[in-house]
Amino acid sequence: MVGNETPRRRWFVGGCVAVAFASQACSGWVGAPDTRPGSSVARDSDTDDGSTPSGESRGVSTPAAGPGDDRTGSDGAGPSPGREPSSASNADEGEPGTGTSDDPVSEPLPPEENDPGFKAIHRLNNREYDSTVSALLGIRSSRASGFLNETAYGFDNIAASLGMTVSQYTGYFRAASEAVAEAFSDPSLRDAMVECVPDEGSSACPAQIVSSFGLRAFRRPLDEDERQTYLDLYERVTGLGLSHVEAVEQVVRAMLSSAEFLYRMEFDTDPNSTRPHDLSGYELASRLSYFIWGSMPDEALFEAAGDGELVDTEQVQQHVSRMLADPRSESLVDSFTWQWLGMKDLESHAVLTEAYPDWDEPLRQSMLEEARLYLSEFVRADEDWQDFLTADFHFVDERLARHYGVSAAVRGFERRTLDDTDRVGFIGLSSFLTMSSFAHRTSPTLRAKWILEELMCSPPPPPPADLDIPDLDAAELANQAASLDNVRERLELHRSDPNCAACHSLLDPLGLALENFDGIGRFRSAYSDGTQIDPAGQLPDGRGLDGLPSLAAVVNDGDAFVECTTRKLLTYALGRGLTKPDSAHLSSLVETWKSAKTTIPQLVRHVALSIPFRQRRGGSPSPSEGVE
Repeated sequence: MVGNETPRRRWFVGGCVAVAFASQACSGWVGAPDTRPGSSVARDSDTDDGSTPSGESRGVSTPAAGPGDDRTGSDGAGPSPGREPSSASNADEGEPGTGTSDDPVSEPLPPEENDPGFKAIHRLNNREYDSTVSALLGIRSSRASGFLNETAYGFDNIAASLGMTVSQYTGYFRAASEAVAEAFSDPSLRDAMVECVPDEGSSACPAQIVSSFGLRAFRRPLDEDERQTYLDLYERVTGLGLSHVEAVEQVVRAMLSSAEFLYRMEFDTDPNSTRPHDLSGYELASRLSYFIWGSMPDEALFEAAGDGELVDTEQVQQHVSRMLADPRSESLVDSFTWQWLGMKDLESHAVLTEAYPDWDEPLRQSMLEEARLYLSEFVRADEDWQDFLTADFHFVDERLARHYGVSAAVRGFERRTLDDTDRVGFIGLSSFLTMSSFAHRTSPTLRAKWILEELMCSPPPPPPADLDIPDLDAAELANQAASLDNVRERLELHRSDPNCAACHSLLDPLGLALENFDGIGRFRSAYSDGTQIDPAGQLPDGRGLDGLPSLAAVVNDGDAFVECTTRKLLTYALGRGLTKPDSAHLSSLVETWKSAKTTIPQLVRHVALSIPFRQRRGGSPSPSEGVE
């Protein structure tokens, strides 16, 4: 057996592929094996499903949920968007539903410094699905935009949150049918897939097409039984009168409806063994491509995997450098930093125009583009990450130039050093300042909490469950602060309560340091009632703050920001929550990164070479207390 993953079985009904993960989605499918979390089915050579090469058996990491599971998403298919896994699941390596204390483990877990951690089966997320379909078929796919968005730990690529139900699979099957029909309606795209014409009485051409397209669709070579399965489909539908081209279309549709396409499968020789082992070349190629590009491997990665090059550290480094130089690495901006740093929230953030008459959709779009350009400077270029919070440049177009008070004319978006010395770094972007505000006013508490959680990975403790927290925006007369425009005075209501004072002694100085910037990021020196804004404050450790530059310096001081960045990127790269065994790897990555120039491309290289990224093991999740 290979891997901690449920093996695959297929049944064809007029070209429709039945997969173990959605056995009810097509009428006529029968005999699906048990796919509940924790189940395991051997793939022995004498099984009747034709899914195992001779003399070999496989198993794969069980998906987070199988068809029919009661999950909490809008269609019963996954965690509600934005919800974190429960604390109970954190104790199981951030992988809820993928192992219990009763799971068989044939040997002790390896020492933490050698433990790559447990990785469950990983379904393509919506973005990865569309980009992979586009790369395979040559079309521009956005069909997954309407699928359920499942997130955990702030990211949409966490394996434990990516489930599968009958309704989800039905959507995937429909999307595959539509995408393949679109591609085959274009003669040039169709000819690229139908790469040969069969000779009468020979199966060489169909076999060539099945092997060639299957390698790319499954991100690995098909085994002999898999090839025969798809050749059987080809022969069956041609026997029903379909032409060669129509039969190939059925094969391509079937492959794009299969579990092997929808899931990034990785295999272990023994699913119960906790002995770490290197990923295969093809498995590592997929991890690299979905980490850096958010899509399938290219021809160079496939070739390197086939030649055995990706077991060599120097070759991996060369491919990572090549991939980072490729425009597709913009995915690290559009997916990793976009989700981590809250820019996705700005896309739908509400602003009351009664409070901010200058707000409109073009201003939102300018803010988003400025954020994308700023992030790209640090993620894809060689800007030192330790300047991320303190840099003196921004990107402005004509609209943002007015917003920032830039007097010089600009054409399009230009990188500018602003005259405003009070506005520095990422925290000074109007996109961040807007996203971290309420619709009608600033929120020092919200801004401070976000900085602690996302930039320092040190969330403040939650308020006591039985605490009656006053609503600072309530209309009732009993609320002393309701009519106050001065937010500092509003917060006095919280600080005056001993139960609130402990947290607010930390939160308030951080948040109030940004009060010179209103709810859409404009600089101001006074509130609307004429009261002068005082951004000064003192942290519990005695350090003073006096505006954004001093706040940025405090957050940047020490190792917290660097460690938090490393933790976020490792979580994203692995597609799972970090756990206690990951602490040793995390510390090593931080020290290695700090020993050289701290750029994001350099950190990406270090993560790609790390033990958790290049290795896997079987067994079950560690019972150790989770880091995340």
